[in-house]
Amino acid sequence: MLRGGKDTNLGKNSVEKSANVEEEYKGYKTSGYITGGDVTDGLDIKNLRWAPRQGFERLVFDVFEQSEEDEPGSAEPVDVPGYFEVSLPEAGNDIRIRLSGYRSFTAQIPDLGESKIIKNITVSKDNTLSDSSGYLVDVQLNSAAVFRAFELHKPGRIVLDIKERN
Repeated sequence: MLRGGKDTNLGKNSVEKSANVEEEYKGYKTSGYITGGDVTDGLDIKNLRWAPRQGFERLVFDVFEQSEEDEPGSAEPVDVPGYFEVSLPEAGNDIRIRLSGYRSFTAQIPDLGESKIIKNITVSKDNTLSDSSGYLVDVQLNSAAVFRAFELHKPGRIVLDIKERN
């Protein structure tokens, strides 16, 4: 479910793609971006989980309130994740996740040793935001892929499914 989110293609119109390609990747985007979450502030990605699934790989971002510095571990999970944008260029080799309203990213990058699709994940501050409340998560892929992204509520999570492009 995308609450108030957009689902838009970047580049060429998807109408040009064959019916076979659209059917093969039903529910997945070959390029473009998906947005979701609520505009808020003071969030933390506390856990980042990876799991292979049948035919795709999944990343799950667990969203919490930012911990008070004097009370470590006091953070609670949020009901709805903060604003996010997941994008994949036409080449399909790298996925970028832009998180807005997140003051911390305390999660450890999961061990991707058995991943057939994901090569590496890097996290950096998003310096384009004037209040430094964002992060960029770059997911480097081994080859071209397709994706779908959605949010889950109570507790708030961002879910990214990645499937190899044939």
